[in-house]
This record gives sequence, structure tokens and C-alpha cells, in this order.
Amino acid sequence: MLIALVCTGDFVVGSSIAAALTKLVLRSMDHNIGASVKNALSADVMLILTSMLSLGQSPALSAPVDADCYDRIAMCVRVLAKPDPIIKYVQSKHAQD
Repeated sequence: MLIALVCTGDFVVGSSIAAALTKLVLRSMDHNIGASVKNALSADVMLILTSMLSLGQSPALSAPVDADCYDRIAMCVRVLAKPDPIIKYVQSKHAQD
């Protein structure tokens, strides 16, 4: 159902999914799991998010991703690619979606 919404061009749902997945990854980094598991989880979520961005720019969709949703998803990718402690804290503890 969610995939169908994103695939039909509802990128508001996609940006909410991006924020939720980013929070899950950031919160999982606080737990005692191996570094390889953390990296794999982060890489999987970044792959999903970059795929959403690519889909949003695809000419196959009737409506491309709007700038706000694109920026929000791209911000999630940047947070996962280079997790700054301050941004990590704000994103995981104080961001309300």
C-alpha cells in the first residue's frame, strides 16, 4: 500500500517514510550491535531513500517529486551518510513528524 502511494507520486508519504527510517537507524546506533550491522542497516536505508529520489525525478511519473519532499529525503540521506552528533541528537530525539 505505501509502495503503491510512493510509486504513483505521493512523495509526502515517501518523505515521512524517509524520516521514520532515518530515526530508526539513528536510534539503533545507540544500541550495542556490531559495527557491520549498523553500517549494513544504514546502507540499506540510504539505498531505499536514494531510490525514492531517483523515482521522483523519473519521467515515468505524471508528477515529479516537489522540492520540499526532495529536500527532506536528501537531508535524511545526508544525516545517515555523515552522522554528526548534534544532528543525530536533534533528528532522533526532537524531530516531530
